[in-house]
Amino acid sequence: MITNMVRKYNDYCQAHFGKNVSLCTKIIHTIIGVADYVLLGSTVTDYFELTFYKKSFSEKRKYMTFRDSNHFAKAFDDLEEGWRLSKKTELMKWLEKYLHRKQINTTKMNMKEFTAFVNSTPVFLFKPSTGHRCR
Repeated sequence: MITNMVRKYNDYCQAHFGKNVSLCTKIIHTIIGVADYVLLGSTVTDYFELTFYKKSFSEKRKYMTFRDSNHFAKAFDDLEEGWRLSKKTELMKWLEKYLHRKQINTTKMNMKEFTAFVNSTPVFLFKPSTGHRCR
């Protein structure tokens, strides 16, 4: 398990800082990453995928980290609507009035509707309806 974690960390370092990333750079980012974990509840994945290494502490506080999302999920565990948290398309529909962006569910539309959306929205982001984070 530790070997996999180290390999994942090294892969992230190389992807974000280049193939010849120095040991010193890795140590500095490890220290900052540990501090972010303690203070913000962010994971290694949060640190690299949300580019925390480029952000100030006050900017990082605006993000929902792994710890925040766990607290959020626990708050809904016993609620009748809590099931929506595990279904991204339902969650987005439920929170639509707060998101301030157009969204579509490609599993519930035909090609003509999809084409109309793409033509009316020159810049858009595709997110899978399962899983977490945009991968």
